[in-house]
Amino acid sequence: MAKTILITGATGMVSTAVIQSLEGSNSKLRVLVRDEAKGAPFKAQGIEVFVGSLDRPRTLAPAFAGVGDSLADLAEDYDTSTQNIEEAIRCELTRREAA
Repeated sequence: MAKTILITGATGMVSTAVIQSLEGSNSKLRVLVRDEAKGAPFKAQGIEVFVGSLDRPRTLAPAFAGVGDSLADLAEDYDTSTQNIEEAIRCELTRREAA
């Protein structure tokens, strides 16, 4: 089964390069974008798109569900980004243990 990789900051330079390097791999790519319109090019490439933001924790849990690995590109200065990502990961791990 292919591993699902979540990439935040998908429209940024670092994440764009990572996405390009992973194209054609056995991994299932998933991106988190703040604006649905910015996700359209990724959808056209067959990449799963989630709309959300690192500063809106409720949007993170669905994006992290089923993820094997993630790359969080924190180029923006979010005060609570790390806490929100850690909480989303904890919730996903708890969900997996309960399943």
